[in-house]
Amino acid sequence: MHHDAAVTEPDNKTVIEARALACGIGRQTVIAAFDYVLAAGASVALMGQNGTGKTTFLKTLAGLLPPRGGVLDVLGTGVPSTSARARARIGYLPQETACYPELSVRDHLKLVAGARGISREKIERTLFDFELKEVVGKAMGRLSGGYRQRVMLAMATLHEPELLLLDEPATALDPGNRERFFEQVRNRPTRQTIVFATHRAEEALDFADSIVVLHRGREPTQLNLSADPDAVVLDLADSAGDPARALAGRALQPLGGDRFRVKLNRGESVSDLVASVTGSGIPIRGVQSDREAAMATLTQLISEGDA
Repeated sequence: MHHDAAVTEPDNKTVIEARALACGIGRQTVIAAFDYVLAAGASVALMGQNGTGKTTFLKTLAGLLPPRGGVLDVLGTGVPSTSARARARIGYLPQETACYPELSVRDHLKLVAGARGISREKIERTLFDFELKEVVGKAMGRLSGGYRQRVMLAMATLHEPELLLLDEPATALDPGNRERFFEQVRNRPTRQTIVFATHRAEEALDFADSIVVLHRGREPTQLNLSADPDAVVLDLADSAGDPARALAGRALQPLGGDRFRVKLNRGESVSDLVASVTGSGIPIRGVQSDREAAMATLTQLISEGDA
């Protein structure tokens, strides 16, 4: 599990920049003292318990809610004074999506295209890209959840936004449709920036470059987590001698205390690594795959949401 603080140095390709940002709705402030910079082309997952501000933050980025305090720039424009031109560069897919059950898939795309001045050719290309040709004439109310969410994503991205905001987009989907949906997201234009909220750690690890864990009323935690199939996390016994000697010649990262993230050598199994370390006189208290360790880190951080 690779665990670093997220890079927050701004550059000339910054899409989101927040300084001492506070967000809330009604009388409640759910995000406070948030300093954050997101570069173009990145994909970030928002995680946290219910009520920690995932939807509020997305709506604030979209210009639908004003910040409670601090400074927020999105696509070079200050929020809440986001210009119509800046909003036209944002795509937003809310958690509760509205549609007209009696209208067809094509009709929904035509409504968006008409409002944004998008060509018929672009509609046809989008139907092809999102694999919607076979249901193009069907009423939205007759579609499965997977197809319906695919249509909503197509509508949110029809104008090719630079910033795409997704609020728990795969919550109601079964595993197969969830994977298919995120593949559509993954195949986005190279420089499109994505911020998505999710409750599923596996979605964050599989589809995001970095993760922001929200805590109610406190500064969020920014993480870069990886789930490398060729790395493990070793928890060595207390006072286990000289771990540097036992792990010499290996790519490793200290994680604090007696825990180390270790890259397996080419052709080496986990059993081989354990035998090598214990054979050097270093007892091992526990072994986790990199993915298991990343999941445990996220679970712990999310459980601290109200702490």
